[in-house]
Amino acid sequence: MTSYTSNYLRLLSYTKLLTSHVNQGRHEQALSLFHHIHSSLSLDPFVFPLALKSCAALNSPQLGTSIHAHTHKAGLLSNSFVACALVDMYGKCISILSARQLFDEIPQRNDVVWNAMISLYTHSKNVPKALELFEVMDVLPNESTFNSIIAGFSEAEDGGFKAIDFCKGMLEFGLKPNLITILALLPACVGIASLNFIKEIHGYSSRNDIDPHPQLRSGLVEAYGRCGCLANARNDVVWNAMISLYTHSKNVPKALELFEVMDVLPNESTFNSIIAGFSEAEDGGFKAIDFCKGMLEFGLKPNLITILALLPACVGIASLNFIKEIHGYSIRNDIDPHPQLRSGLVEAYGRCGCLGNARYVFQSMSERDVVAWSSLISAYALHGEARTALDIFTQMEKANIKPDGITFIAVLKACSHAGLADEARMYFARMHNHYDVEASSDHYSCLVDVLSRAGRLYEAYEVIKEMPVKVTAKAWGALLGACRTYGEVDLAEIAGRALFEVEPNNPANYVLLARIYATAGRHEEAQRMRREMEERGVKVAPGSSWVIYQD
Repeated sequence: MTSYTSNYLRLLSYTKLLTSHVNQGRHEQALSLFHHIHSSLSLDPFVFPLALKSCAALNSPQLGTSIHAHTHKAGLLSNSFVACALVDMYGKCISILSARQLFDEIPQRNDVVWNAMISLYTHSKNVPKALELFEVMDVLPNESTFNSIIAGFSEAEDGGFKAIDFCKGMLEFGLKPNLITILALLPACVGIASLNFIKEIHGYSSRNDIDPHPQLRSGLVEAYGRCGCLANARNDVVWNAMISLYTHSKNVPKALELFEVMDVLPNESTFNSIIAGFSEAEDGGFKAIDFCKGMLEFGLKPNLITILALLPACVGIASLNFIKEIHGYSIRNDIDPHPQLRSGLVEAYGRCGCLGNARYVFQSMSERDVVAWSSLISAYALHGEARTALDIFTQMEKANIKPDGITFIAVLKACSHAGLADEARMYFARMHNHYDVEASSDHYSCLVDVLSRAGRLYEAYEVIKEMPVKVTAKAWGALLGACRTYGEVDLAEIAGRALFEVEPNNPANYVLLARIYATAGRHEEAQRMRREMEERGVKVAPGSSWVIYQD
């Protein structure tokens, strides 16, 4: 490997880690890493906007201006992303005036740079200046441009009608309002107490598939309420919006409270929201099924959305009979041909161990998309049929279906169950090199699991140390579990301590490390683990089980 290639790969790895720090809000770590790579490597222009974003977040003008000097020396002001980040940093850390002076000095300004300056003006409540800039733009404005000014008008006193007029101008310009536009418009409608405009926005969002977004539903309910019209506007749409908001935020009890006091008849959407909420909740499987029975008793027919919401509940309680009932119902009611349902059935049958039914449903599909293929691979991988799972992956490739990140998680899990460490390494490399699929923390955790199960513990540890994404409890847990299997105490201590940071209240990690110490004859350390659990207030939950009785 040449020196250039080695440096390039190091920079690529550092850049991924820097991006992760910034996206996760770890700005101090981001700037520390930036300083390290800046002193040892020739930087990619993409690195500077990341560092400047962290400067803005930490209100660090001194470091921000120092980075500005470096970008100026490197001639990077013509890079729109660097220029945009500099304008934003100056506006947030120093002053809007300084940001404007820098903006005026930028030689080539595209829509990204213009939008950054306009956004600074609207955020500082100076909508007239934002409008001045909008009028003299020498590039075409886009949705972000209009959204900034609409939001500025909405937040301004007496700006409601202006915000609505500006949105009409956006439509005349040939641009479609999006979720950001709608959320910016709602306060304007409330400001002028216009129920009609709120209804127009609600209708537009439904027609353009924006409506299901929980933030929008919350905003609509608040807008209706603040206009004093919630009682009059309490049709099934508004009730369903509020119930859906609660179930999306995992608050099923509140959704049920609202369901109980509805003053209009619930419809399929009402039941579907609560069924989905129960399905996603821990120990909610039986409740989801009971609620579906209540839906039938109410005279409503479960539809595709109901069935898709019910399948995870059936998997959660490992009920093959319920899955078969759902499958039969979907056939009798002409829902079965839907590809999304068939993919869901493949996954449900597979996760319950009924691989024959999973393959039958898969083979009955006229068109098999990546979801269907991934579901079947996952089914065989889950139940230890590694070679079959990998054969299906080969068939998928021959069918010219491009695998995605979920497919590769299934493939790596198949390798893990069969102890195919070298094959896992090969698939992991192909994922990025051949299919351009970015490795996530789940992919790295799977790779660590494969290597750990195969006894290649230090190789697994090296993968963890070099991960450019956040290391999860799954990765450390896989390593710790393998350390017990192979009697590796020193590495177990490292993994255990890391897990205590990631999952401080999980008793299993303390118990496992204590057992590793005890097996190695280090009983004092094992007792210390027990004491540490007590000091931290970590308790082992009592075990439980359940049985389904059928006549």
